[in-house]
Amino acid sequence: DSKLKYQNIYNRYENVNDELINGETEFELIADDHIKIDLNKNDICKISVDYLISDNDELNNIEKYEIIYNEHNYYIFKTNC
Repeated sequence: DSKLKYQNIYNRYENVNDELINGETEFELIADDHIKIDLNKNDICKISVDYLISDNDELNNIEKYEIIYNEHNYYIFKTNC
């Protein structure tokens, strides 16, 4: 959020639900301490994420993500940003 469009949503102690999408990154305030982030897959490197946990392997075919764990239908990806 380099333009601080969602600055009024940020909270240091919040519950965050996120979904990786192909569209535009957006934030939604669910409650004072709960936000939902629709995060474009190409924006992950912009926010300095090193690892992702997912219940699907859709990132497996993208070069900058590497599966380092796959068990019980959960995947941990290392980002190569």
